[in-house]
Amino acid sequence: MISARTVNPASGTVEDHVDNPKSEVLESFCKPCSSIFSSLEALQALVSDNGYEWLTFEEISENARVCTLCRMLKQEGFVEAPTKRLQLQAETDGSRSNTPVDTCTGYPSGILSMCYLRRIVRINGAVSTSEDRRVLTISKIPDDESAPWLTCFPRSYDLAGDAAMSSCLTRLKHCQEKHKDCEPRTIPLLPTRVIDIEHPSHPKLCISKRDQRACYVALSYSWGGPQEVQLTRDTLDTKVKGLQLQDLPQTIRDAIEVTGKLGLRYLWIDAFCIIQNDTEDQNLEIKTMGRIYRNATLTIAASDSKSVRNGFLKSRNPYSSCNLPFYLPNGRLGKAEVTHWKQTASQSKWHLNTRAWALQEELLSPRILFFPDGEIRWQCQSVYKERLLGVSSMNFEEWQGLHRLPPGVFADTGNVGLAIQGHHLSDEKDLKQQLRLEQLQVWGAVIENYTKRKIMNPQDRLPALAGIITALEKPWADKCVAGMWENCFIEHLYWRRSSAGILNGCLSSNPKHRVCRCNSVPRLRGEKSAPTWSWLSCGQAVTFGEIKVRKCEILSSSVQLLDKTASLGSITGGRLVVRASVIKGPLRRDIGPKFRSDPNISLDSLDICGFTCHEIFERAIYARLGTYILSPRLDPNDTRNRITPCGIVLMEVENGLFERVGAFYSSDEDPQRDMFDDSSISELRTLTIV
Repeated sequence: MISARTVNPASGTVEDHVDNPKSEVLESFCKPCSSIFSSLEALQALVSDNGYEWLTFEEISENARVCTLCRMLKQEGFVEAPTKRLQLQAETDGSRSNTPVDTCTGYPSGILSMCYLRRIVRINGAVSTSEDRRVLTISKIPDDESAPWLTCFPRSYDLAGDAAMSSCLTRLKHCQEKHKDCEPRTIPLLPTRVIDIEHPSHPKLCISKRDQRACYVALSYSWGGPQEVQLTRDTLDTKVKGLQLQDLPQTIRDAIEVTGKLGLRYLWIDAFCIIQNDTEDQNLEIKTMGRIYRNATLTIAASDSKSVRNGFLKSRNPYSSCNLPFYLPNGRLGKAEVTHWKQTASQSKWHLNTRAWALQEELLSPRILFFPDGEIRWQCQSVYKERLLGVSSMNFEEWQGLHRLPPGVFADTGNVGLAIQGHHLSDEKDLKQQLRLEQLQVWGAVIENYTKRKIMNPQDRLPALAGIITALEKPWADKCVAGMWENCFIEHLYWRRSSAGILNGCLSSNPKHRVCRCNSVPRLRGEKSAPTWSWLSCGQAVTFGEIKVRKCEILSSSVQLLDKTASLGSITGGRLVVRASVIKGPLRRDIGPKFRSDPNISLDSLDICGFTCHEIFERAIYARLGTYILSPRLDPNDTRNRITPCGIVLMEVENGLFERVGAFYSSDEDPQRDMFDDSSISELRTLTIV
């Protein structure tokens, strides 16, 4: 609480003297800064259309000698036009703080939910709400008189403190008791081994009894290299007797601390619950990892920690801050903490979100506490990454419109109908159609996100998704072959590299103009690799193209497994037999007047069995998978939809055997005609693709 305030007549600064025996730091502010929140008039200005008239950048630079806030902004690199006076406006999470003013007191109650102050920038007369207009982040101080009034989130680097853990525990209990989509199931079976933290200062490895049930926490984290401390055959007995906290990496210690403070007894961590030098145990436990995360009461995610040694409870990027006086509805002055607003990395840049194995750990977890740098976020089947604690400047977006798997994954019954979000259809045909649409949407989003992530061993590309696939098989009543679902196999064959170069230049009728503009991307090829028709064979991010009408038939598909007992283990080869209309290359508009344009082709790689782009151009076979419909052209007189055939590009590698080398789409001069239906240039063939 502010005990005294003086004005320095020489500098015009307001000095706040704070009764705090533990701190001898004296904060002083220039009058425009100290007045931002200190009066009823200032608060009314902050929620008005014109805003609070503040300082110019020149004045901020000059006042930095005597004003704590100006000095902080200058040191943090804040830059603006030198002589333009800034006008500040209050903002909540995404909107103006413009709730009605109290008619009796004139107090703008909306100011209490303020999270930011932004500078007013008008574009075509309207105030821009772009995030980069923000100047200051506002946080409440938990032990200050203003704390009960302000609703903005406190900033704390003691993420395992009583206030933080109380907030997490409240959210967990609320979820378990109130969320319909998160209704608690039966108490799960414990994994084979868990860490018992009944006594958090003396944790120990526990070998679960047969059919033993209990709630437990799972940890999602990045190893960051070889582990100095892990479970081995030699250390099993020792770890059952007890784990020495001082010898454990910081992330493990942090997870034990959080689990204990949340009142949960058991914690599962892969490095300590799977015997790392026992291949048989590893294979057995890895097969159950999906179920382990799906059955966990809660998952702790060390979101932005690059190594198990780093931990996740202490911020690595502390912010400079200061405390400004804040006028409260009761007429007293409290304080609010102010920091310079910075655009920080989006959630897709969190270190854990760059790791392939971590995707299924997130999607299969019914509840997660995320610990990015200096923050705590909550996610469950009803809430998406809700901030519980931390600086309110993180950019959070829903990747590809998907942050959870279909409800059927978490339902006790696993009923097929539960896979349809918001649909309970009795008609079997409608149900199958809705299921297929859901599969296309969900799996497309999963693979697009997953293939952007890093994985150390390319042969783990399918095993790292095995948990998700297993969870979806029952509600979707389908089988996944080489990362592609049988109900959507034709659509899933039409995958393309996300950043694929277009080969129109290679297809020019003039050899001089055949310039390849592709990026060189390795294909994951070798004696033991996925078949070329699967996206698993591509070493880069991929997306699935759109097919509205199927035009080919899948006759058979099969894969060879590294471990025949692991149906979703590493794939060493495969064979696909399709019946489709094909056109032999080259496919160019100079062949005849019937072609509207050169086809749009993306190669899976520039290093495919030694073929060059020009060899592919001359010898390729184009196999149609289906068609999609383009909207009418911009020409108002042309109202016809355009039928566009699409499919895969193949090269013959042996007699009767083909490899996929790319994907294509193209159009005919006649917008409602499909060139692959012209028997003079196409033929129906049975093709075997490896």
